[in-house]
Amino acid sequence: MTCICRFTTHDPPTVQPSILITSREGVSARHPRQQFPDHTRANLCSHSSPPSYFAASAGETPLSNVAPYITNQKQP
Repeated sequence: MTCICRFTTHDPPTVQPSILITSREGVSARHPRQQFPDHTRANLCSHSSPPSYFAASAGETPLSNVAPYITNQKQP
């Protein structure tokens, strides 16, 4: 089963895309562990985040140009 998650963000240009992804992955993994403390870490982590990700910066390109490109990507 493939899990695809796409999002756009408007963070300052001083923040590296890889730092943004790491931060968001940490939050998305931490919430289920807090909500279900009795579950083992192995059970929660196996489904909480995809094994890989891609992050890119579009510079000052307007979102109106980037959004259609992202939306029209083919599914694996």
